[in-house]
Amino acid sequence: MKKYVLSFSLFFVLIFMSGCGNRSSTSMWENTKTASRYIGRGLKAFGGGGKDSRLIHYQYEFQGPEDAKYIALHEEGESDDTKSFPLAREVPGEMDSFLPGIEGFHNPVSKEATVFQNVHFDTNRDQVQGQNDIQIIKAISKFMKKNPNYYIYLEGHCDQRGTALYNMSLGSRRGNTVRNILIENGVDLDRLFTVSYGKEKLIDGSNNPAAWEKNRRVQFKLYKKN
Repeated sequence: MKKYVLSFSLFFVLIFMSGCGNRSSTSMWENTKTASRYIGRGLKAFGGGGKDSRLIHYQYEFQGPEDAKYIALHEEGESDDTKSFPLAREVPGEMDSFLPGIEGFHNPVSKEATVFQNVHFDTNRDQVQGQNDIQIIKAISKFMKKNPNYYIYLEGHCDQRGTALYNMSLGSRRGNTVRNILIENGVDLDRLFTVSYGKEKLIDGSNNPAAWEKNRRVQFKLYKKN
């Protein structure tokens, strides 16, 4: 009997997701999350039963971490009241844009490097909390307002623990957090662009807390318009 109930539940999930081909990954995850609530509950789910079933709240619970030693925390680091600012009107690298693609942006050099330092994050967090990191963002804001010919890419990075998809999302949230703070401090949003690399570009590939701390960061690429 359990075998038939499980098969029926999986059939329900497949039917539920069949119309998701043209949807975004976010909406697909929301649909999958909703459908997954019924897995293991069988027919009781439709009648309000199955009290012992486990509700899946977060995407990494559905996928599972790649490294058994890594236990992802609940997404408590995400701010419920995080502001959502519009994207920049320019798309770097597009044919009608005066800006090059990200490959045309450069790493901070000379005096730039003293201002555009990496901003770091705690494990599974997308909020800026350290006073040193807050001061770095304030210095960048000041620099950007004094130098209106500069444009920056904010790269979101993570350490190597957890799934690639989860870290790609976390890196995106980190980049947007720093972008939001810069905008709130008066920087023109049309000069700020974000990209997430997840865990693809590690500073330190060692598997220890010191290396993880270095890798959880937002770093900057610059373009100076002549």
